Amino acid sequence: MKTRIFTLLIAFLATLSGAVWGQETTISIGDAAGLKAFAERVNDGETTLNAVLTNDINLDGSITNQWTPIEDFRGTFDGNGHIISGVYIDNTSGTDDNSDTFGFFGSTSGTIRNLNIKSSNINVSIGDDTGESYIGGVAGHVENSGTIIKCSFDGKINIKAKEVKTTGIYVGGICGVYENKAIESCYNAGAINASIDNVSFGAYNPGGTLALYISGICNASKGMSGTLSIENSYNIGLIDVSVNGFKHSTNVLYGLSISGIARGYKSNITSCYNTGKIKVSGSNNDCIMNIGGITGDVTSEINYCYNTGTIETTELTNTGSTAAITMYGSISGTAGTTYSNNYYLPQDGLNAVGGNESYNAKDGEIEKATEEEFIDGTVAYELRKAGGNYGQDLHSNTPAESPTLLCFTPDDAVYKLTLNYGDVNADKETEEKFVNSKYLRLPELTTEEEGKRIGWFDTNGTEYTSESEITDDISLTAKVVEQTEEPEEPTPGEGDDDDNPGGIVPDAPKYYNIYEDEICEGVTVEFSRDVVKEGQSVLVTITVDEEFDATKMTLKFKRSLFGYWEDLTLTPTENPNEYIIQNIYTDIYVRAEGTVPTGIEQIAGAQVYTRDGSLFVRTPQPEQVLVISASGAILKNERFAGLRQFDNLQRGVYIICIGNERFKVRI
Repeated sequence: MKTRIFTLLIAFLATLSGAVWGQETTISIGDAAGLKAFAERVNDGETTLNAVLTNDINLDGSITNQWTPIEDFRGTFDGNGHIISGVYIDNTSGTDDNSDTFGFFGSTSGTIRNLNIKSSNINVSIGDDTGESYIGGVAGHVENSGTIIKCSFDGKINIKAKEVKTTGIYVGGICGVYENKAIESCYNAGAINASIDNVSFGAYNPGGTLALYISGICNASKGMSGTLSIENSYNIGLIDVSVNGFKHSTNVLYGLSISGIARGYKSNITSCYNTGKIKVSGSNNDCIMNIGGITGDVTSEINYCYNTGTIETTELTNTGSTAAITMYGSISGTAGTTYSNNYYLPQDGLNAVGGNESYNAKDGEIEKATEEEFIDGTVAYELRKAGGNYGQDLHSNTPAESPTLLCFTPDDAVYKLTLNYGDVNADKETEEKFVNSKYLRLPELTTEEEGKRIGWFDTNGTEYTSESEITDDISLTAKVVEQTEEPEEPTPGEGDDDDNPGGIVPDAPKYYNIYEDEICEGVTVEFSRDVVKEGQSVLVTITVDEEFDATKMTLKFKRSLFGYWEDLTLTPTENPNEYIIQNIYTDIYVRAEGTVPTGIEQIAGAQVYTRDGSLFVRTPQPEQVLVISASGAILKNERFAGLRQFDNLQRGVYIICIGNERFKVRI
């Protein structure tokens, strides 16, 4: 009996720990040691193990502490939204080694989801090899039924090949080569750099069609039997390729494909975009070179995609064959693709598709859009209306500079708002603009008629405010209506019964509270009333102590707890101590900030904050610091210790990377 109890206890504990060897099981991983142990078990043959991360993990990789890619993985790896940083892979010391698969996962036919690989380096030198090389930030080679969902890579991938012969090289920010399945909701923010010098491709594959393929997300296999689906994914990372003396010894019709999203053979690419820069330079190449913002190669379908990333070709020359031509376009590099509802930002000398007129898409299949149309919501509106999964932040004081992929919340859906001013504004009759679902930002209009106010109404007579929600395009008209007198505030306990203590009947007007949010020392804020009837205004009076530096003070308010901060507006008398908030239909929060830096964030001694239009970054030790705009452009890339001030930055949202940490600030 004791033996049976002991056996059952051991089995129970093993189940709790998820460490049932030789069987399919799920292992919880919370540190670097656990992650390395999991990789060793898979590489030793337990290929169907499952894993879930419980914490962010720093592998602290270096040339002496390298990561061994997980091979032949067939289970499910759930990153649970966590970050794995410090992945370091380097085989540059042995350029004659047979290259195979490189990435956090080397090869997989399993499921990888919710995983973010950050601050990592993959450095590969291609050796003289009869096989193919697969290099990716998340996985090198995804086979058969493998899937990658909601994963990202932000690091560096460096590829070198010189004086070698090889069948093919596949490089992708997410995965090097993909077969027969799907990639969903992934993005690459990492930099891909490749130096290819005097390399012969296809040398060991008579009639071969493989060569060099580099993409921000992934590359489809030429030999795949099914169709690869790539959805809701984007690239904001730099792709920089130098290729000289490139030769395909058996079939010059295939060669090089470089793209922001995918080398798309037999692929359907839907709701994807590229804003990353693509640079290609080189000379004396004997093959076709296909370069595109979305795809460089022939693809089945491209729908609801856009490219604003620049494509730069420098001294790119081909010699030695009548087929040695270069085709590059803002969306695709080749013909043979079906297009629907795609947009691109025109560049000098760059068509939407291909390098000459015969490869251009038909009119209407790919639309040109100006930079302003990407910023003001036009493109996001057209994509949403056509069926693409897009939204854009138009309600912040500094909106995003391009459509935002994946409208997870209705707040970011973009609709068209038509305003009819009628007789209330002699300078303007109508206005059209794009707005978010819950942030209409209606103009505030006033009238001098006593007892009157101006409201915005639809055709049914329903009144709308800036906080009203819409689910379709709408037309509103400004009308002068009666201003309802504000009743005295009810006295608690004077109601008709216990269920209605304030004497307010169920259909009575609503009232909203006025709150102090954060008020810095030396400033006193007073409100004309603490409770305001819907549609009314409140007067805000500011008193500043003599020793307080009022020139460094900022005054903000927001409508509702989850609203966005706006500047307080002076009263019509321009009294510097009096401000007014009008058209109140939510609770109001008021903030007064003084000389204390705003937007400050701190972790492990590092600080990021903004003040007077400048960005300040303080690091206690030497760290690599990147300043990245909302559009994904890297504005600063420096290594320093101590305090550094960055000036001349435009107003907007910025991502600050300090080592392995990230901060989000608004200037």
